[in-house]
Amino acid sequence: MDLGSDAARVVRNVSRRNSAAGIIIEMSTTEVVASNVTVDNEVGVIISETSGAAVWNNVILGNVRSLYVVDGWRAPVPVDITIRNNVVAPATGASRPSLIVDDVNQRRSGFDMRVTSDRNAYYRRATAEAPYLAAWANYPSGKLVLKTLAEVQSRTGQERTSRITDNTNTNPYVADADSGRYGLPAGSALASAGVPLSTTVAVALGLPAGSAVPIGIVPT
Repeated sequence: MDLGSDAARVVRNVSRRNSAAGIIIEMSTTEVVASNVTVDNEVGVIISETSGAAVWNNVILGNVRSLYVVDGWRAPVPVDITIRNNVVAPATGASRPSLIVDDVNQRRSGFDMRVTSDRNAYYRRATAEAPYLAAWANYPSGKLVLKTLAEVQSRTGQERTSRITDNTNTNPYVADADSGRYGLPAGSALASAGVPLSTTVAVALGLPAGSAVPIGIVPT
């Protein structure tokens, strides 16, 4: 979605093995990206030069860069971007942080952009291969590059109720990605653990506002 695709809804798609982004929103406002699966791409989801975007309940697996929010040179100036209830697991050997919030102009911070991220579930098979969890624009004082969930919470105030599983062979937040079963495993405690849907996201998914939802994709 590009150049004035305002109020677009990207919901319930599967995007796999793209040489660039699985999902990209650029130069637009008030998009909803919800309950998608984006797997084995160069970038899972890009939110670029876009304001008011809601990135909720996606499964973002095996991408070199998982989730990238960026301010560029063009309008609109990114502000008020919400990231909730996503399952995020980088590609094996991916050294880029799972969550990147940046300003290529090196002027605005993630706080200035009012990016908020919470109630997500992160998985890294081996922190020796994927050591960085987040990179957070902190301009004019550079960038925060953070390795642990505790560091993200203390340095940025984000991910207060998110969780992470590191250094295990099996992703506990996906039933079986190899066979295309991207929902939660049967009996998962996360089946109703997500932040209740905002009105905008609920309408996009055809559900009542405030619906209890899982972390990860929302069942149809």
